[in-house]
Amino acid sequence: MSSFQHHTQLEDGTPVLIRLLEPSDEGEVMLGFTRLSSSSRFYRLMMNPSHFPDNLLKKKMARIDDENDLVICAWDLSKDPILGIATAMYAAAKDEPDVAEAALTIIDKYQKRGLGTILLKALAYLAYENGFRHFRGYFLAANQGIVKLIKRFGAQARYSGESILQIDVPLYPFVQDSEFSH
Repeated sequence: MSSFQHHTQLEDGTPVLIRLLEPSDEGEVMLGFTRLSSSSRFYRLMMNPSHFPDNLLKKKMARIDDENDLVICAWDLSKDPILGIATAMYAAAKDEPDVAEAALTIIDKYQKRGLGTILLKALAYLAYENGFRHFRGYFLAANQGIVKLIKRFGAQARYSGESILQIDVPLYPFVQDSEFSH
């Protein structure tokens, strides 16, 4: 998949561009991490580092092939210059060819504005087009925002450790009437 771009807006009317992550976005991703609250960093990484682990981003960007390992990003078009506000990614699960492990990161001030749903639908559409049929995610059970969001789409959750939930979500409900499939 060489290109994907989608213009949309958040519930409050903020214009947003969703597109594939590009190598030139590395600096904005690093800066975006500094815009996350400590609780958002903790929920996303299951630890609370004060800065984004450089090696984690470099490893991730080196693996992106836009099929088995894909990252999309969201940009607030009302800012000048435009502001990176979120990433959503999936990576093929080992030994399960139709399952992709998925994750979202949204800057705090853009949470609870519909962006999570938009990103999940876009990511699900792209994953489905690339042959995946389920997302799997691992979340802290205390992260009720993502648990609530995912369960709206038919997720099944089970504990995978004392405080970690493994959530499996079929992709078809995301894509059946998706704005991305038109």
